[in-house]
Amino acid sequence: MIRSISHVPYRHNTNYSFECLFSSPLKSDLSEAQPYISDHIEEDVGIKDSVTLHAFTFEEHKAVVLLDYNTQLQQPLHEEINDLVSDPNKQVKFVRDKDGGVSKNGFMIIKPSKEKFEEIRQEYINTPYDPVSGWNGEGYNTFNGKMGLKGFFSYKASKDPSWSELDRCTYNNQLDDYCVSQIDVDNCKVIRHSKKVCGDPRDCPYDHPKWSARKKMQCQKAHEKYFKSRVAFEEKHLTKAKLQEPVGLFKSKSFMGYCKGPGKKSYLGFTKAVYRKPDWQILCPRMQCPPGTYVKDDCTCTAPDNPCDACPGNTRCQLYPELWCIDCNCGFCDSGRTACCEL
Repeated sequence: MIRSISHVPYRHNTNYSFECLFSSPLKSDLSEAQPYISDHIEEDVGIKDSVTLHAFTFEEHKAVVLLDYNTQLQQPLHEEINDLVSDPNKQVKFVRDKDGGVSKNGFMIIKPSKEKFEEIRQEYINTPYDPVSGWNGEGYNTFNGKMGLKGFFSYKASKDPSWSELDRCTYNNQLDDYCVSQIDVDNCKVIRHSKKVCGDPRDCPYDHPKWSARKKMQCQKAHEKYFKSRVAFEEKHLTKAKLQEPVGLFKSKSFMGYCKGPGKKSYLGFTKAVYRKPDWQILCPRMQCPPGTYVKDDCTCTAPDNPCDACPGNTRCQLYPELWCIDCNCGFCDSGRTACCEL
C-alpha cells in the first residue's frame, strides 16, 4: 500500500496501474542483464514486487510514505517528513524487518524523484546477483525477497549515504522479543501486525502460553490499538445503516467485543452481515476497566483480586488461559461425563 503525502492531513493515492508501467519492461531488461533473477524471481517474490519502486516517480508530492496493509500508524510523522524534505542530501528513510532486510513496504519514507527512480532501476538491473554470494558478491540474500527490492534495497542502503536508517522498534515494531524488550508499544510510532508473532488481530488469536508477562501485555496492547482504530474509523467514515455491536466475549479487553471466540471465523468484521446480540447478553457502554479487572453485568468493574465476579450466576469461572464463564448446563467436561460445574 502506498500513501502519498504532500501535506497534513495525509491522503491516499491507490488508483495506479503499476504493472503495465513498470513490471513488463523490467522483465525484458532482466532477461538480458540478470538472467538468474529473471528465471527465478517468481519463486521468490515475483516481478510485481518491483511496482513499489514506482512511488519514486510521484514528483507532485514532497514525500511518500509506504506502508503495508498490516501496518498501523500510531503517531504523526511531521518531524521525519520535514527532515527528509528539507535536506537535499537525504532521499530515503528506511527501517529493517526483524530478518535484517530493508522493509520496502512495512515502513519507508521517500522523497520522489524521477531521476532517482531511473537511477535505482538501472542499478537493480545491472548490479550482479549470484544465488550464493548475493548482490555484487556482498550478500543480502538470506531472507525472503532477496531477489526483489528487499534484497536490492538492503544492498543499496549500505552504499548510498542519502539513505538513512530509522529505529526498527520505533518505526516497524513487529512485537518480536527484541522489540518487546526495547520499547513499550505505546511509545512506538508504527506497529506491524504479524500472524507469526502476536497474531493478526482479525484472526482472534489466543495468547501463546510461553509468552512472558511483558510479551503478553504488549501483544494485547497492540491488538487493542487495532480495534480502537477500527472503532474510530467506523464512527467517522462507515455509512452502514447498522454497525456491528461489540458483542464478542473472547478476550474482550484487547479485542473490544469483536471476537466471538478464537479463530478467524469468530471475527466480527464491519463488511459482513451484522451479528445480533443474544437476548441474554447485557451490552454496556464502552468503558475502560483497570488492568486485571473486567466489566460486570451491572457495567461496573470487578475488584482486582476477584475477576470471577464478572461471571454471571450458574456459571463456572475459569482463569486459564483466559477468563471464561462456563455455562453449567453446557454438557460434560471430561471423558467420565463429569458435568462442567462439578469438575
